[in-house]
Amino acid sequence: SEVDDKNPNALAIGLGVSFGVLGLIIIIGGILFLQQRKSKAIPTPSLGTAGLENPTYDTK
Repeated sequence: SEVDDKNPNALAIGLGVSFGVLGLIIIIGGILFLQQRKSKAIPTPSLGTAGLENPTYDTK
């Protein structure tokens, strides 16, 4: 109880960190979800990695 009295914000900080982590997971999940939707729009998903490698060959 003494620790709780000394750190009344411990619970608030814990909740803030937990919600922050959940927020990051939701944001990252949303970005990955949008990328999957974009890749599905492409007829051949196998060209996804080739599309990332092509610009390097084009610059050379």
